[in-house]
Amino acid sequence: MKVIFLDFDGVLNSQSSFIYEDARRKKHKEQGVKGRVPETLSHECTATFQMLLDQYPDVKIVVSSTWRMIFTLDQLREKLNEYHVDGSRIIDKTGQDYGGNRGVEIQNWLDNHPEVKHYIIIDDNDWGIVQAHPPEKFVKTSWEFGGFQFGHLDRKSVV
Repeated sequence: MKVIFLDFDGVLNSQSSFIYEDARRKKHKEQGVKGRVPETLSHECTATFQMLLDQYPDVKIVVSSTWRMIFTLDQLREKLNEYHVDGSRIIDKTGQDYGGNRGVEIQNWLDNHPEVKHYIIIDDNDWGIVQAHPPEKFVKTSWEFGGFQFGHLDRKSVV
């Protein structure tokens, strides 16, 4: 099995997408998508992420984002579907390490799923990832500079 460990904030949205969504709602007095501004995603980031999923039709998603603590798996799938990302690819979410070490949380999940042969981690923060995983497994995005971008597609491979 091939898996993407997925963060949401700073990957599927960004500082600029929040600023845009807030301004759009104030100007047009409409919400457009469900949820508060901090629960919105960027259409550009989600379209780029779907392009990655299209390149790897058999890859699955495990949510490592803090969103996993707020939303159920079905709600996370629905949120991705709302932005035209194949939410059916979500199979699970990582557990919680009380020290907040995402690298350990991901490793614990992998230890319980030996069927995973290939994986990458997409996140805008390290959170102990580089201490627990080879650097080639980590795709680092940026909250400040636009989240998941087209240039991230070629840097790492799921296979």
